[in-house]
Amino acid sequence: MKNPHKRRLFSEFLVIFALGPLVVWLIGQWQPGVLVTLIPLLWLAALGCAVVLLLDRRFDRGRFCRLRVPRRAWPVVLGRFALLAALLVVLVALLRPESLLNLPRQQPGRWVVLMLLYPWLSVYPQGIIWRAFLLHRYAPLFGMGWAAIVVAAAAFAWAHAPFDNIPALGLTFIGGLMFTHTYLKYRSLWLAFFEHTLYGCFVFTIGLGDFLRDGTMGSLGVLLGG
Repeated sequence: MKNPHKRRLFSEFLVIFALGPLVVWLIGQWQPGVLVTLIPLLWLAALGCAVVLLLDRRFDRGRFCRLRVPRRAWPVVLGRFALLAALLVVLVALLRPESLLNLPRQQPGRWVVLMLLYPWLSVYPQGIIWRAFLLHRYAPLFGMGWAAIVVAAAAFAWAHAPFDNIPALGLTFIGGLMFTHTYLKYRSLWLAFFEHTLYGCFVFTIGLGDFLRDGTMGSLGVLLGG
C-alpha cells in the first residue's frame, strides 16, 4: 500500500476494529464484570464516531435523522424477515422446544423493558459505528460495494469476540451482511436500524437469547437486574 493516507487509514482501522475488541477480550478475561459497562462504552464510541462524521463535509449528515425510506425497500426487508423468522421458529421448535418464547412467558415484564430499551441503547449506536462511520471513513480502502459489506460484517462480528460465544459470531456476521447491505443499498441508517431491531428483538423473543446473552443485550439485562 504505497499511498500514505491509505496506510494511515488502514492502521487506524486495525487499531479500532481489530485490536479494540481484542483488548476488551483481554480485559474481560482478567475482570469479567467489566463487560457490564459495555453499553456506556458503546455509546461513548458512537458519539466519537458521530463527531468525526459531522466534521467531515463529505458525509451526508441527514443520514442520522432521515426517516424517509424508499417504498421499494419495505417488501425486501420485511419479506426477508418473514422468511428467516419462520425458519428460526421452526428450528427452535424442533431443536430447542423448551426454549421457545421462554423470555416473554417466564419474565414478561423484563421482556417488555428489554424490547423497548434495546433498540436505543444498543442497536442505534452500533449502526453509527459499524455502518455509518466504518463505511464512510474507510471507503478509500474498501470501496462501497460487496468488499465493504463483508469487511463491515466481519468487523461487526469480531466486536462480539470478547464474549467467548462462537454462535454469536456466526449470527452477527450474517446479520452484519444484511444490515450493511440495507444501509448501502437504500442509503438509510434508519432502515438498517429498523432491520437490526427486528432481528435482535425476535431472536430474544423466540428463545435464542442465550446465544447472545453476553453481548450488549446481556449487559442491558444485568443492568436491569437479571
